[in-house]
Amino acid sequence: MTIPLIHQIRCSKDKKIKIPEEEKQSQKITDNLWLTTSKENNIHVVVGLDFGTTYSGFAYCHVNENQNIFSNESWHGEVGDLLDKFKPKLPVDYKKAITDYLREIGKVIQETVATRWPKIDYFANVLLVITVPAEFSEKSKAIMRMCAFDAGLINEKFSPNLQFTTEPEAAAIYCMENLKGQTLAQQESMFEIKLFNLFSLINKILI
Repeated sequence: MTIPLIHQIRCSKDKKIKIPEEEKQSQKITDNLWLTTSKENNIHVVVGLDFGTTYSGFAYCHVNENQNIFSNESWHGEVGDLLDKFKPKLPVDYKKAITDYLREIGKVIQETVATRWPKIDYFANVLLVITVPAEFSEKSKAIMRMCAFDAGLINEKFSPNLQFTTEPEAAAIYCMENLKGQTLAQQESMFEIKLFNLFSLINKILI
């Protein structure tokens, strides 16, 4: 399963989280946040959530054990017993549908983190990265952020502990990371790319 990589994470020189002024004014506070290193942001666990139209899933990792990436394989559920041809109700509002789904998968994420790392404060120590389509507008991301907030995945609407990313970016970073030191057709084609440590960690979790 390919899950996109977080993007536009930069290391700020003054070690503070910065939100571009123009985004403050328009409240488009989505994935263009300035982040420092995980230590400076008190991030101990990174969770990558692939929110798909057909299937969804998540993987997680502690920043100090970035070789141990876990993908959740245990899901609650039961077989439905309603009549297949029962007259359907009116369509559910899409925001409510997204919020309800995120709330339930959020419970599994929080339970999983609490079980594996009992001392971790989910809202303070966990960075959540959610996938969105490449064509998502800032307005669409803002709606997703609001749904995540209403679902209890973050405790503040504009929390920097929630980021969005796209699949094309993940694929590109994955290729760059995994082709380090390899020869591409000719010797002079060898290339080496140095990535920010948090970039590399999140990439391993989300691919």
